[in-house]
Amino acid sequence: MTHAAYKRFVDEMVAVARRSVASDRILKNGHPVRTNERDLALSAEEAALKAIFARLNDEERATLARAIEEERASALHDFASFIEWAATADDMAIHWGAETFGSSPFASMHYDFICRLNGDEWENA
Repeated sequence: MTHAAYKRFVDEMVAVARRSVASDRILKNGHPVRTNERDLALSAEEAALKAIFARLNDEERATLARAIEEERASALHDFASFIEWAATADDMAIHWGAETFGSSPFASMHYDFICRLNGDEWENA
């Protein structure tokens, strides 16, 4: 059995982990705040956040962008752990495409997620 739906699900979680609007904004604009402030004024919180990032140098901004990316991956790892727990307890199953699955057919969903995030290939089971 190839477990294709499970693999696609975990791979999609990895893709989501690698996309961060906040990190992309920091790397592109130097801050994570929206850039349409001419159309709609920034809130006090947005302005304060933008001011904090304005005081940082490029290396510090890049470090914070990486920290945000790592925290995003950590949050998805925690979610995968929750899904694995719920599926193992028979409290849920996932319908992905035409297939239904519960817990990981391999090690665990959160382990599989981290392996794929780190670039490991799927095993052939």
